[in-house]
Amino acid sequence: MLEFEYINRKIEYSKRIVEPVYIEFSDGHWYIIGFCRVDKITVNLN
Repeated sequence: MLEFEYINRKIEYSKRIVEPVYIEFSDGHWYIIGFCRVDKITVNLN
């Protein structure tokens, strides 16, 4: 599980707990696809 603070486009803060399904490091950046336990949605973080 990954736990972090998320900031959306409206500058609203929320806590996320994501269960990673796929993690990749490419061109100096991390890319994560996983399931958010807080909102119960699939997320794509890059």
